Amino acid sequence: MKIQAQFSSRESKLFFKDNGQIVSTEQLILLNAHEIPLDATALEKFACSFNGAHIVVVRVLWSSVELSEGGYDESFLAALRTFLKCRELHNLYEIIVPECGGNVMQSEESAVQFTAAMCHTARRIKDCASVIGFALPKEFSEQQAAHFIDAMSAKHAQYVYFSEQPTRSSVVQFSLQ
Repeated sequence: MKIQAQFSSRESKLFFKDNGQIVSTEQLILLNAHEIPLDATALEKFACSFNGAHIVVVRVLWSSVELSEGGYDESFLAALRTFLKCRELHNLYEIIVPECGGNVMQSEESAVQFTAAMCHTARRIKDCASVIGFALPKEFSEQQAAHFIDAMSAKHAQYVYFSEQPTRSSVVQFSLQ
């Protein structure tokens, strides 16, 4: 099932696709994905507990997704999906911010492995219409960012991409405080 894009980007800004209204990407609330509770009742309450925030930025650490090379933490990804689906029921949205954590981008191979882990994450949450898109990792070069977008877009064309310092107008500028 392909998710239809609900958002678009132009001139480094985010817009609702249906009415063209601009969406603010300032003063976003940040959530660390590893804080998502596993208990279903607690998760429902937690998903909607962000003081009316329409958009929440969800930080996803590489080490939370990929426990060993090619070995993914499917229970973590299932909890993330459940959280996103719960927010979707309330017409709330998220931006996924993948982070290297302790894993430093020391080589091109690391960047490729990181991108593969985030593509796997996207496959596990592909039916979550509440996900607006993914932020580009700060550590990435312009070439690595382009590869990340191409790899993600191959299967997930609905996503918008975000950066604190966008280098192209199709990437939305946002800031994490």
